[in-house]
Amino acid sequence: TLITSGLAALAVAALTYVLAGSDPNLILLLTFSVMIFAVPSFIVSEIRNRWENTVSKTFPSFVRAIAENQRMGMNIPKALKAAGERAGPLKEEVEIVTHLMDLGMNFEEAFKRFARRLEMPFAVRLAEEIAEAAKYGGDMTLVFDMTAKYAENVLAWEKRVGNEAVEKMMEVYTSFGVYLMVTVIMMTQLIPPLITANNPLIHSIFTMGELRSINLQTSMILAVTSGLMIGKLGSNKSLSGLKHSIILMIVAAAVFTFFT
Repeated sequence: TLITSGLAALAVAALTYVLAGSDPNLILLLTFSVMIFAVPSFIVSEIRNRWENTVSKTFPSFVRAIAENQRMGMNIPKALKAAGERAGPLKEEVEIVTHLMDLGMNFEEAFKRFARRLEMPFAVRLAEEIAEAAKYGGDMTLVFDMTAKYAENVLAWEKRVGNEAVEKMMEVYTSFGVYLMVTVIMMTQLIPPLITANNPLIHSIFTMGELRSINLQTSMILAVTSGLMIGKLGSNKSLSGLKHSIILMIVAAAVFTFFT
């Protein structure tokens, strides 16, 4: 899973920094190795997230189409099948549901299985509400209409929250970029003249290699914590920000490779 892969990558990264000691080149090499290990998992996760977003946007219109088909005189199986033909990413799952109903499964159980196959809490919750209403003989046309309206309201709220999260995410990315810029300026413009001036105080504290190593490790730690912060702001789950941690670590590694 995404979380398992992300935690494994970060654990390996932490171990490599301990083993690398003060050698910045070895730290960079090991960092890129960790990225190669972690990136495929995050790509798969991103594909899944995009699919879920598409399904979430399609779900309200799909449910409303079922209600409209019922108003035209179709029974639930036919209404479901007709709505599924225009349901985009849901089409294959709807075909499975209608096939199960053709084999004798009742609508309530088939629709619950449909939601569970999607593996989306939002869809599961709505499907269970629809199934319960059908079980107790409610007006299904009205139930589908109300469910579609509720789904649209939830999606509208999630969109507003998402827009706010994007703004906060950009603030974190900008802050990290400013930190890297200041670090590069310090290491390329401010510190070298002090060292070349043979200042005994500076020489007694660190060398340029040690300074580069310290700043690199600090940047990696900041990348991890900033990514987790983005996850907390965006979805209220810190671990969902692991992909941002990986992105920021790549940026930091690239900056230290080419600009310091």
